[in-house]
Amino acid sequence: MVVQPELISTRTLPAMFRRRCQGYDYEPIGRQEADEEEHDEAALLEGDDLGQALEARGDRLMARGHRRGSTWWFVSCVRRKSSVIADDFRDAALSYVLARNWRKAAAAYDSQAAYALKGGSPRDCSDAASALLNSARCYRKILHKDEGDVAATRSALLKAAELCIDNDELQSAFTCFLVLADLCAEQEEWHNALHLFQKAKDYYGSAKGSNPRYARYCNSRVNLIRVALIMKKLDARA
Repeated sequence: MVVQPELISTRTLPAMFRRRCQGYDYEPIGRQEADEEEHDEAALLEGDDLGQALEARGDRLMARGHRRGSTWWFVSCVRRKSSVIADDFRDAALSYVLARNWRKAAAAYDSQAAYALKGGSPRDCSDAASALLNSARCYRKILHKDEGDVAATRSALLKAAELCIDNDELQSAFTCFLVLADLCAEQEEWHNALHLFQKAKDYYGSAKGSNPRYARYCNSRVNLIRVALIMKKLDARA
């Protein structure tokens, strides 16, 4: 579909961007946590309010992750402890996502990333980058965002992009910059958006097996914003 230039304005452009968005080896750790898992399953099967049960399950998993991270014997004795704790936060995040509590899901993914990074391996760094990208996507789904939510989204995307670049995962870096560019467009930060769409295109073009369709997408967004900015200047002179 060809967009007529006269229909584009910097007032309607942010809405266009918004529409686009719309196994480890370790020891058993005791009866208490086994009871919690059984309680989770029973709540999901028997509860009338599935969303409430999922959110409660996420709360329990978050509490367990924090408890494991601060318990000296767990930190000292359990193999791959950072991965085990990261898994707790990941599972909590998935429960919050299913419950559509985006703010809690974002915080859980942030915690997952923090513990994944403690592992230190390339795979752990890749898992951390994925968690940060998921966190940013959850923040963007919050209906009534405040400045803190926007800042947290930027921070998560920039950290994720840095990890992807360090791991030579250029297509993933492209995704991070693309989401960040969309965020800037929503916030009407047009020049930042132009820069980031161009950066996203450059990273994707540098990746092996890149699909030119994504470069064309970035170019179309760049051209759309440029047209809107030109029209804004013309309106200001009129």
